[in-house]
Amino acid sequence: MSLIYSSSSATPQTEAKQYGCSAKPQVHAPTTGRRSIAKKRPERKPDPITPALDSDQRPDPATAEAAKSGYLKRRRWSHDVWDHHGLEAVYRHGHIAIRHPFRVDGDVCGWQDRMPKAFNGPKWLSAKGRKVIPFNLDALKDPERGYLHIVEGPADAITLTEALFTGYPVIAAPGAGTWRPEWGRFATGRTVIVTGDNDEAGAKFIGKVIESVTGHANWIGSVQPPDEHKDLSDWWVAEGQSAGDEITRQLEWVELSRRAAPDGVDR
Repeated sequence: MSLIYSSSSATPQTEAKQYGCSAKPQVHAPTTGRRSIAKKRPERKPDPITPALDSDQRPDPATAEAAKSGYLKRRRWSHDVWDHHGLEAVYRHGHIAIRHPFRVDGDVCGWQDRMPKAFNGPKWLSAKGRKVIPFNLDALKDPERGYLHIVEGPADAITLTEALFTGYPVIAAPGAGTWRPEWGRFATGRTVIVTGDNDEAGAKFIGKVIESVTGHANWIGSVQPPDEHKDLSDWWVAEGQSAGDEITRQLEWVELSRRAAPDGVDR
């Protein structure tokens, strides 16, 4: 299912490392008997995104290769996307997990580890004490790409690069509840596609993303998996390339709608 939203004019582009670098102006309502003047909070400098220190142990090569092969098979992913996104097998809490690194300018600045079913805890574990950033921010580097896809979780982002093409410009929130308003700056001047899970949290995620990119993106659309699939990754595992073909058709429909927009509507 594809949905279309138009957006107001974009503001100047902000680089990946500079998200959240300024606060929105705060306007205070007048109070009785006193004159109130609208005040703008001072701009704050960007919080630094520094490389993460990684002391987690790695399994021996044979064990790591077995973990890699099993994970790729379950996800229906290729070795190409594994290498492109820098995935690797690591030990977390005595279990072999698959690390999904969050990179900025090639540096690993955080990660999420997909834990095995045998682990008695969350499915995903993040790097401790790290600044929360979207996955795959380096996808923003190519200025020739006039669009950006925003999804829930690294797995859905990687699935899109498998289903479409390796360098597909997609970023992901670490989870449905982690999207931050200041991340809307990443959409500046781009056509934005947003995809959430088929549940209540996913619907809220889509709403938060649309709210944050409005005023930055020049066009906003939504691509969703069929109701019988929880998310993009489940859809891909179940249907393979036929799911990829349908995603492509939905994206083409969004682009046709953007081009057909009447004069005066941002495109």
